[in-house]
Amino acid sequence: MSDNQPLKFGFADADSSDVGLMVALRRRRFIKAGSALLGGALWQAPSSALFASDEVELAVITHPDLGIQSLDQSTLAAIFLRDLRVWQNKVTLRPLNLPPRSVERVAFDRAALSLDPDRSAQFWIDKMIRGEATPPRQITNATLLRRVVEVVPGAVGYVPVKLVQPGAKVKTVAFIRAGKVVKP
Repeated sequence: MSDNQPLKFGFADADSSDVGLMVALRRRRFIKAGSALLGGALWQAPSSALFASDEVELAVITHPDLGIQSLDQSTLAAIFLRDLRVWQNKVTLRPLNLPPRSVERVAFDRAALSLDPDRSAQFWIDKMIRGEATPPRQITNATLLRRVVEVVPGAVGYVPVKLVQPGAKVKTVAFIRAGKVVKP
C-alpha cells in the first residue's frame, strides 16, 4: 500500500478524514448512551441544583446491622466510588445514590467525592468502559432511599437531615454540612 492511497478500516471507500469523522460520531453516540444510562448528566443543561448544593444539609445513613459508627470523607468516597465493597464485618456494602443533578446528589458528590455532576458521570462511564465497576444504584427520591436503607442489609445512602427522625430504623454515620463531611 502506498502512502497516497486512502486508509480503510472496514469503511467502504472511506478516506482518513471520513474515518476520523465516523469514529468521532460513534464515540459521541457511545457517550450519549452511557450518559442516558447514568441519568443524562452529561447532556442536561445546568440546573439550580449546582448553585444550591452548599446550602443542603444531608445525613449519611446506613442499615443498622452494618455496624458502622461513623465515616470520614475518604472512607465515604471509597464506598461510593466502589473501591471499598465489603465492610469489616464481612457485609457487602450497597451504596445508593439519588438522581444526577438533584440538589442532594450534587451536594453529596461535591463534598464526599470532590466531583461535579459532569465529572461524576464521566468517572462512571470510564469505569464501565474498562469493566471495572458499575455505579451505585440510583433511587428516585430521598424518602424511598431512606426506606430502602432501612430494609436492605449493607445499604448506605444520604438524605436530607429532616428525613431522619428519632426512632428511624437507620444509623446516621456522617453529615454533609457547608460542603464538608462531618462526623456525627
